[in-house]
Parts: sequence; structure tokens; C-alpha cells
Amino acid sequence: MSHIRIGFRMKVFVDEVPYLGKGPIDLLAAIDREGSISKAAKATRLSYRKAWQLVENMNRIAKRPLVEKKLGGHKGGGAVVTPWGKEIISQYLALETKMEDYIQRNFNPSGFL
Repeated sequence: MSHIRIGFRMKVFVDEVPYLGKGPIDLLAAIDREGSISKAAKATRLSYRKAWQLVENMNRIAKRPLVEKKLGGHKGGGAVVTPWGKEIISQYLALETKMEDYIQRNFNPSGFL
């Protein structure tokens, strides 16, 4: 007998414009870990350009910035996830977990065979 699992990918849109999803959330978490957009891009297998575009898009849509650039010095610049950005990560992951739990409790995957 085959094992069937129902999965989903959650996306948040603002006025039909994609705002948050697995990719942007993973990028935010990587920026928080790495302290740099370029290092986070490598960690999430995105080009630097794509990562920067995602950050710009999220910052433009959010009511407060999610990521702030640090100015360079002798050790170079970097980026930090703001407290609001950390809250957004937490809210997204909590909702994703609730949705996964709901799906697993309420749907019989064998009905799809």
C-alpha cells in the first residue's frame, strides 16, 4: 500500500501581489542567521539579484521594514532582520504549522487514489 500525504505551499498576497511564501521566509531566516543578503542568497541557492529583489519587495509592501542594511566599515556591511521581520517569520511559520495540522486531521489522503 502506498503512503499518501497531503502537502501545501502557503503564499500571502497583498492586492494580488505576492508578498510572502516559503522562499521569502527562508531568505529572511537566512539573513537573520548569516547577517548578510549575499551569504543568505548562497545559503538559499538564490542569486544575489533575486535575493535583493525579494528583500526590496517585502520591505516595500510591509508596513515597516523587514530587513535593514548595515553600512560598511573595516569589516564590511551586512543586513539585519528587524524585530518586525522576526515577528513576520514567526507568524508565517505558526500559520503554516496550523494549516498543516488542520489538513492532516481533516482530510483522508486515500480519497485521492
